[in-house]
Amino acid sequence: MNIYLHLNGKDVGPYSVTDIMSMYQAGSVDAATYAYAEGAADYTTLDNLVPAPAMNDAQMPAYQFQPHVQQVTSPSTAKCFKIAGSLFMCGGIVLSFIHPIFFLALIAGFGLFVVGRFYE
Repeated sequence: MNIYLHLNGKDVGPYSVTDIMSMYQAGSVDAATYAYAEGAADYTTLDNLVPAPAMNDAQMPAYQFQPHVQQVTSPSTAKCFKIAGSLFMCGGIVLSFIHPIFFLALIAGFGLFVVGRFYE
């Protein structure tokens, strides 16, 4: 079977199946190359006429696995103290209406908030 290839905007050939197989292995054609076999109605891709040969392990391209590593950050110590202090202060304000002892939570929260400011 004579096969004509469409390469670089030109029709070249005829090539035999053996020639096409060696061109596959050399890498000058691939399965998506347009080809025309004598007697065919129209061009088709080369894999419809001559299937690409299977590659062995030595011919396979080396694939380097590149994992995507995302940096996981935790909140800073200062931020933790300030958040905890803010929560204690809010809770102390609200709960001090229930009992005056909860006013101590407001004072403790302010202390935590101030400590968080020193860690910055």
